[in-house]
Amino acid sequence: MTKPKKRVRTDVYLDILYEGLLHIRRAATEGDCRQCFLSAYHIHNLPAHVRSTDEKWHKFYLSVERADYVERCKNHKYLSNFYPLWKELEKLKS
Repeated sequence: MTKPKKRVRTDVYLDILYEGLLHIRRAATEGDCRQCFLSAYHIHNLPAHVRSTDEKWHKFYLSVERADYVERCKNHKYLSNFYPLWKELEKLKS
């Protein structure tokens, strides 16, 4: 029996990216251009975070980029899937 792989920061960032892309698709289907923009803006730096092991970029995402998205996103349906991922991300080190 194989032991489940311990998740690392990259796994969580990729899950956030995936959820963000689903949100863009959903918002586009609903004709919500503002939400498409907000979701794209939220995830556009995630590939750089995936490549980086610099702790300052990780803290920047959590304290600035995430906070900006939460503040600007008025629709809770676009936030709820991120909360458990953000909580997991807060606990992980690079």
